[in-house]
Amino acid sequence: MPRYVHERTQHVWEISLDGTRVTRSATDLGPGGTVEFPDERTAQAAMKMNIALMVGDGYRPVAAPRRAPQPRKPRTGLAAESEYGPGPLTRFVGRPVLDYDPEGPGRFDATEGAACRVGLRPGEDGTEPLVVRLQQLAADEHAVQLEALVVGPYDPRRAVDGQAVLDGVLALARVCPNLEALFLGDLHPDWGCRDLFHVRVGDWGPLLQAFPRLAHLRVRGHADLGPLRSDSLRSLCVQTMTSSRSVQSVAAANVPRLEHLELWLGDAEYGGDSGAAELEPILSGKRFPNLRYLGLRNAGAADLVAQAVANAPILEQIRTLDLSLGALTDRGAEALLASPAAARLERLDLRHNRFTQAVADRLRQLGPEVDLDPMQLVGRRGLRTWGVDLHHRRQAEAEERRVDVLSLFGQAKREGQTR
Repeated sequence: MPRYVHERTQHVWEISLDGTRVTRSATDLGPGGTVEFPDERTAQAAMKMNIALMVGDGYRPVAAPRRAPQPRKPRTGLAAESEYGPGPLTRFVGRPVLDYDPEGPGRFDATEGAACRVGLRPGEDGTEPLVVRLQQLAADEHAVQLEALVVGPYDPRRAVDGQAVLDGVLALARVCPNLEALFLGDLHPDWGCRDLFHVRVGDWGPLLQAFPRLAHLRVRGHADLGPLRSDSLRSLCVQTMTSSRSVQSVAAANVPRLEHLELWLGDAEYGGDSGAAELEPILSGKRFPNLRYLGLRNAGAADLVAQAVANAPILEQIRTLDLSLGALTDRGAEALLASPAAARLERLDLRHNRFTQAVADRLRQLGPEVDLDPMQLVGRRGLRTWGVDLHHRRQAEAEERRVDVLSLFGQAKREGQTR
């Protein structure tokens, strides 16, 4: 049963949810007891209202026992691989990525266990070279052994027909029955990819049926999705300004084995217009029974997302909650600090957000392993930190450092003049 203690009187208050019944202990704000509600949703809403009222009156959750500090581990795994690096992807699902060259001496050999990358070469434009290269891969004698494929890079500033590229990938299904991992759209902001909402990749839902062994799918770019169904998919990353329609499609997906779900939500200004209503089927915990990692990353409305997820049933199921790369402020962080379920997580990733230092210090004491490094502390310039636009973010960070250096230089110059 979640427990709260008043920060001044040290009075202990408890509340629990059991189906449609909410049980709370008595306080000076009201009596205790059990109340039966007509349905589970109403009971959950009543519990949230009770907790919000008590937190507003000065009650704070009793922190989970602190574990001994552990040395920080390097970031690895699917979530780390999906972040923009200094260039094209070098590893995918733990495999090295090798360029496919059907004519050169370094022709890709699937027996090496690497992921195969099919993309444009320097100086190439448009769709045709990429589609031709996909056709050449389909004719390669090693294609039947292919287990991991990366499509890209290509320059979104050029006339690339996303549907033609998608059709070329779908055509591989007849010769690549063992494909387990696919990255569609290895784009990068330094190649002009400033707004992924305008990078169209087509409806990639048919990929799930075309490749029956597909376990890992990552898509970078925008698509209006139809129904999604797969009996083999274990991880899904949709990296774009995720529209409400796309989130609804993912939330309704029939993927019973899904363990890792990563949505880059973006900002409404750039087409990321999804909100708590679209996320509710995911947050209910009923849609994906095997989910262990939930990433709601790169959200402009990160405070609203944090408030929606803080007391959602999904937190009792997952081990890692990832709200990194967004615009989360103290307002959203307070919702997490007041959540007993958040304190029981194994890992909470809040890197690249916008807290004050005081709240960051409190988050580190929450209970799970909390990753805040690096962190965008609120400052005089108010760095913009959303829109799947890390290119702009790096420019803003560089500008921040430049201003600081100029300020120090001016200060040193003035001090020299006064001597």
